[in-house]
Amino acid sequence: MNLRPFVLTLLAASLLSAAPLAITEPPDHPGSAGPTFVADLGLNTISGFVNGSPTGSDYEDNFSVFIPANLVVTSASVSILNFFNQGGAAGLGCFTGAGCFGTGGFFGLSLPAPGSTTSYTATSPWAGDQQGGVNLGAFDFTLNLQVAQGTTPVPEPATFLLVLPALAGLAALRRRRS
Repeated sequence: MNLRPFVLTLLAASLLSAAPLAITEPPDHPGSAGPTFVADLGLNTISGFVNGSPTGSDYEDNFSVFIPANLVVTSASVSILNFFNQGGAAGLGCFTGAGCFGTGGFFGLSLPAPGSTTSYTATSPWAGDQQGGVNLGAFDFTLNLQVAQGTTPVPEPATFLLVLPALAGLAALRRRRS
């Protein structure tokens, strides 16, 4: 049996990388228990739209992003566009890490750690009015995560000093036996 084609296929598959995320609603990221996406090398983007209030269908988006242990996030930001709050009467819109806001903007985020999962929630601006109704709001969001290859830790010099005598002893023992 010739294993060469099988080994070459495995080698090629291990060298290929998945594409960076490029997710745009739909599918909707529900208000709770949303999907988890796995980030990859390059610019990962997740875009969506929230609109309404807790009695509506899409007032909140919830999703998570997993950063593999061998990758590192070098920058993270969210862009808020098309902010609308029904004539200024609605409440504040919110996005995890960016805070809550009353106008559109661009916000810096803390960097997720390698090997971790970070959850994000976008909440539409809304507020009750004096007549018992609801003032609605909306905005578009785009989460951007720039991901690079992580560095492989290099052993400290003290570790080499501990291993060196053991290697020297093994070499001497081998010479003695031959």
